Amino acid sequence: EHQSTMNQNMPLRGLIYFSTEYQNYVMEHDLNIYGERKLSLPTPKYVVLCNAELMEEDRLIYRLSDMFEGGREGCIVCTAEVININAGHNTEILERSRTLHDYAELVDRARKYRNEEGPGRAAVERAIDECIAEGILSEVLLKCKSEVIGMILEEYDEEKQRRLDRRDAREQGIE
Repeated sequence: EHQSTMNQNMPLRGLIYFSTEYQNYVMEHDLNIYGERKLSLPTPKYVVLCNAELMEEDRLIYRLSDMFEGGREGCIVCTAEVININAGHNTEILERSRTLHDYAELVDRARKYRNEEGPGRAAVERAIDECIAEGILSEVLLKCKSEVIGMILEEYDEEKQRRLDRRDAREQGIE
């Protein structure tokens, strides 16, 4: 079984995200999910652009079904295609898209400042403010700054994460 440094829980996170998006879509379009007529929904594609420093592979596929207890088949399918956008990986993608190139730049700066200043909001805001000043994703960042900050921080609760990591390590030790 392949082990990577990437978060293998991405399919579960994607399922939660898509569930919310489809629920909003149904409400916005006033769709009758209890009616007999088959509805038409936008087709999802879940691609994770990864710039984790330790990711060595160019691409990975994670499946929700790999997380099911006992390796059993389930009724839900969700896959996450993980594409490495670090230097030396998938450069053709970055070269074809100014937006993606700029996104990678934003994330790189946010990572750099978080390493220097700590994982708080100030480091992310500094990276965003610099990018706006330099015309990097400035339209999106000006319009959706708080959402981008939340996305980069990923609602990260450091204390909760430490507690979960300790619990998982304890369970692994017992096994």
